[in-house]
Formats: sequence, structure tokens, C-alpha cells
Amino acid sequence: MRIGSDLIRDNPMELPDLLIIFGGIVLILLVLLDVFLAVLHIDISGIIAPRVFQAIWKSSIFLASAHPRSRRGILALAGPVMMVSIFLIWIGLFIVGFALIYWRNLSSFRSESEIGALGFVDALYYSGITGTVLGYGDISPITAALKVCAFIQSGLGFALLTGIVTYLLSVSTGVTQRNSLALHLAGATGGRNDGSSFVVRSLVHAGGAELPDRFYYLNHSLQGLHERMHQFPILDLFYRSKDPLRDPEPMLLVLAEISISGQILSRCPRFRALRPVAEELGWTMTNTMRLFARQYMGPDLLRMLENPNPAPSDRRYLEQIHSALTPLVDETIPSPDDDSREALLMTCRRRVFFEELDRFTRWRTDHDIAI
Repeated sequence: MRIGSDLIRDNPMELPDLLIIFGGIVLILLVLLDVFLAVLHIDISGIIAPRVFQAIWKSSIFLASAHPRSRRGILALAGPVMMVSIFLIWIGLFIVGFALIYWRNLSSFRSESEIGALGFVDALYYSGITGTVLGYGDISPITAALKVCAFIQSGLGFALLTGIVTYLLSVSTGVTQRNSLALHLAGATGGRNDGSSFVVRSLVHAGGAELPDRFYYLNHSLQGLHERMHQFPILDLFYRSKDPLRDPEPMLLVLAEISISGQILSRCPRFRALRPVAEELGWTMTNTMRLFARQYMGPDLLRMLENPNPAPSDRRYLEQIHSALTPLVDETIPSPDDDSREALLMTCRRRVFFEELDRFTRWRTDHDIAI
């Protein structure tokens, strides 16, 4: 790197000085890589950010367990604390990284006479005002290499701050989108957070004629939310409201159950057109479960989702849905059998996924929902 060679030539250094400068360069590259992956990369959420998010979430769960009366307030603070923490870490490491470079080259800086001899605090101060594009001018480099270094830091600092604002806006938009879908489903099920209620209410009030369109809308909404969750994992579980109706787990559970109910109802000849959209919703929901498993809950759950092994309770669940829907249609709905295998597999995935998710987030503490 030309700048580095110029710094060494202008200021002959010993090995400890070179190691400090190298450490600063490593910190800068680590921050830039993490911001690039978290903000711009579609498939990778970063190096530092995911670890910070999970550490804060586990601490929040611990505090919520220790103070059950304040549980919702503590969990609602987790998301904002994560955002502030990762922003401070990014900016802090970025400033410290450049400060380490400047620190070992302070003899090549000029300053106002009142400041006196320059030390590490001055290097940190200069790095801070340069990285945040403030630049007061009371300390300034005199060598070409350090001037170029300061210019590069200013440009990268502006890009870093822009990336932080972009990340914040994207997360805020995604949280609003997720909460809107959660509230829509709560209303559409009459507040019961039960997927079969969504189908039952449609059959009772409108004869089910609009069900394909409603399934299409839900699938389209979930696909958009899935993409945002894929790019910004903090949306998945960590950014919550004090209102349990906005929690992501019941919303996802309802979507899985709506897909299962639609597949059962589509066995009736009158609702045969419902089957493709119901199965498509199930496919999108399965992908969303896989996303959560890969990011948080490990390979064991992922294997169970890939190769579900239905239990007797899963077959009983299908029979319960069949019994709830049959009295509401004019025709007989064939009982679940081998032709209902996709619905059975989805029922199995629903059970294992939400049981494991409860171990991770303790979401059933706030929701009296049977799985």
C-alpha cells in the first residue's frame, strides 16, 4: 500500500509501531466489511452485527425472566438497543482504527500552540472529527501521505454515516411492514390468532369466494417480508413492540395454519382452485422457517424441516381442521389421507419449528396458543 510505505519512509518506525498501525488497518477493514455485508449484501448479515444482536437478545431474555412484570418493556427495548449498540461499535472501531495510525505519526502533525505536545487522545480526537467530516482544523497533517489518509477517512466516514442511516430506514420500514401484516392477521382471525379461523370467517361471511385472492395477498406480503428479513435479520425476532399482537411468532404461526386449512378445504371440488395458492403460501412459509433455522436455531431444526417426520398429533390436528370446515360448506370435504401429504408435512414443520422457536424466544409466555 503506497500510503503505508510513505508513512514508514517519512517516519522510520520500530516493530511495535508497525504492529499498532497494522492493528488500526485491521479494525478499519473489519468495520467496512461488516457494514458492507449488513447494509448492502443480500445473503450475509455481517460479522460483528449478528453476534452483537444475539448477545443483546439473550441478555434481554434473561432480564425479562428475572423481572416478569417488566417483560414486554424489556423486550421492546432490545431492538433499539441493538441498533444503537452496533452503530456505536461501527463508528467507534472506525475512529479508533484511524487513531492508531495517526498516533504513531504524530510528529508529522501541526497543531495550535495552546494544545501542546500531542498524544493518543489528540490522535483519537483528530480521527473523530475527520471521520465525522467535522474537521475543526486545530490539528492537521503536514505530510502528503497523512493528508491522503485523512482524505480517505473523511470519504469513508461519510459513506459509513450514510450506510447507517440507510440501515436504520430499511429496518424501520421492515418493522412497519411486519407489524402491519401481524395486525391484519389478528383482525382477520377475530383476535384468535388461529389460522383455521381465517378460513372459517371467510366461509361464514362471504361463502369463501374471495379466498384465493386473500391467499394470494398473504403470500405476496410474506414473500416481501421474507426478503427484508433475509437482508436485515434484526427484523426477524428482535425488534418488538410492547403490544403482543405485533409479535412475529403468532403471525407466522397463523400463516402456516392458513396454508394448512386452505389445502384441506381445497379437497372439496368447489374450492379446488384454492389449492395452488394454499400450497404456494405453504412453500413460502417453509422457506421462512428455514431462514430462521439457519440464522438462529441451528442445523438440527433445519434437518427436521427438510425431512419432517409426522407424529400422530399432526394427523389429529388435520382432523380437527377438517371437522371445523366441513359444516360450513355444502359439499363433503374428503377426510385427510395420503393425498393430503403436503398438508401433513406442513403440520409437522409447524409443530417442530414453533416448539423450537419457543425455546429460543419464550414467545408463548405472552401468548396462550396451543401448538
